Amino acid sequence: MDMTADAIKAIADLKRPEKISVGDVEYIIKGYDEAIPPTIETLTCHTLTGIVDFVSENIDGNTNEKLMIHIQGHDSVGLISAATSVYRRREMPLKAIISGSKFKFGEWYPVDEFVIAINSAFVENEDRIYLQSLMGSLTQGSSKNISDNGATQTTTVKSGVSFVGEHSIKNPLKLKPFRTFLEVDQPESEFLFRIKKNQRDDDGLPMCSLFEADGGAWKLEAIKSIKSYFADNLPEIAVVA
Repeated sequence: MDMTADAIKAIADLKRPEKISVGDVEYIIKGYDEAIPPTIETLTCHTLTGIVDFVSENIDGNTNEKLMIHIQGHDSVGLISAATSVYRRREMPLKAIISGSKFKFGEWYPVDEFVIAINSAFVENEDRIYLQSLMGSLTQGSSKNISDNGATQTTTVKSGVSFVGEHSIKNPLKLKPFRTFLEVDQPESEFLFRIKKNQRDDDGLPMCSLFEADGGAWKLEAIKSIKSYFADNLPEIAVVA
């Protein structure tokens, strides 16, 4: 197939990108976009200890004056380099992240699943023990009547054949779910505990749920704890929260 003169000219005009220097900054000729040098790959770990080990081993050969720790939230911390002299960009050689809470707040659990969840996803404290005890009474029988005035719930629980007991459920509960890095104390906050009848099985055990009731203030406490952790373990590194 013969090529037209216009097609040949168009191909001849195609050139590889070229760079020019203006002062200390390089630009691509077409469009004058900055010729940005490649940045370091960000590694990911899942503990605060990983950041301490990375800095202590000085893996990238950085001086501590060229590094800072940026606490991005209760579940994310980045190790940041100093801004480059020409391009004023920062690199993140390492980032620590955690997965979300194992407990699904606001969702309804069958009693047996709820018991497993509160045992595996919460630090033991007074109110977790109380909640376990309450669940124990529910698993011995079934909730026949539930009344709710918006602040307090009352459930009638039948245990075995002859015992019928009425329990006023404590609210709010102060609990400590695993929601931040394990190296720091898990923040305690308030939760509303609710139960409702099992719509699928009227004679079965009720459904249970926990709702967050502190407006997210626990996240600030988690960030403060993370900052204190680095102050103790990497006092020579600046921390931004």
